[in-house]
Amino acid sequence: MIHRLALRMFLPAMACMLLAACNEPEAYNGSSSFQSTPSKQSSQSTQVQSNTSSSSSTVSKSQISDAGKYWKRDGKKVDKAKTKRVMIAEFGVVFITSRDHKIGNNTLSLGTMMRIAGVGRREYQFDDAFKVSYPTQLYNAFVKQLEADGYEVIPVDTVVSCKSLQEIETAKVGGKTRGNYYHGFFGGKGSQKAEIYPAAGLDRMGAGFLGFGEAKNMKAVNNAMGELKADMALRVLIGVGLINGKACLEPGSSIRAFSDLKSSKMPDGKMSYWPQAHTTLHSKKTLFYDTPVVDQTKFEAFKGKVWQVNEAQYANAINNIFPSFADMGLMKLDR
Repeated sequence: MIHRLALRMFLPAMACMLLAACNEPEAYNGSSSFQSTPSKQSSQSTQVQSNTSSSSSTVSKSQISDAGKYWKRDGKKVDKAKTKRVMIAEFGVVFITSRDHKIGNNTLSLGTMMRIAGVGRREYQFDDAFKVSYPTQLYNAFVKQLEADGYEVIPVDTVVSCKSLQEIETAKVGGKTRGNYYHGFFGGKGSQKAEIYPAAGLDRMGAGFLGFGEAKNMKAVNNAMGELKADMALRVLIGVGLINGKACLEPGSSIRAFSDLKSSKMPDGKMSYWPQAHTTLHSKKTLFYDTPVVDQTKFEAFKGKVWQVNEAQYANAINNIFPSFADMGLMKLDR
């Protein structure tokens, strides 16, 4: 009798703990296509800075500090004095489409039952046409930010017609990828799915069989820099998702920069190119716009909580926070 009473008291408490696991994730842990720096600390930020170009002489120490808190840099700083002409070789948007807190991955039958019922799962529904078209909006916004920062951006038509870039390892547009993230239930690690779409005109680069395609891609990018006389090449992947129904830029977004290009003539007369400076930025925090952007939220068995995204509101929200995201990234490239 006492055991039964204790069990009845324990199960509701455990249910509340499991439901608490349904909070949105704190940090993205990455995949082969979407790298990041994992963290179990809070990574949320509601502050959206004004769009101040990092080339401005009025950039404050606090702005530079904020950029350092948001972005993690590996590799050398970009020497801006030698870097003016920029080629964007890759620009993709990673749409997070579902998350699973893995609540049932334990011996608790209650947790397993809740998992089967969909508790701890999230699905984010975007219109397919939006996923195809929206990356171009962010690409144009990124170009605008680069130009405001004093760079000359080579037009996308010129880049895609470059002979060298025809040699890249391409991947399927909208191709699915998987990754992990940390969520709030005792710092547990869940899984998520995403789809990657490039900006109009650009191919999506892929790793190919056993990742060998990446070496092929970098050779093509290096040669394209030489062919187009670019001082720097950029490869950009931007993660977008939702947190509590609000549009967000995800931790793990990346900006890879290749600069200080060197060259030599091979015995067969062909030119060989290689950048001496490699710079990689990974975003460490979630940057979100503090207004919900969903038309409908419903709970479905085996699917979990389903969010139907209002694409117009979603685009407006991301467009509002993206300039700060990009500006902090450009600050971190050379500071």
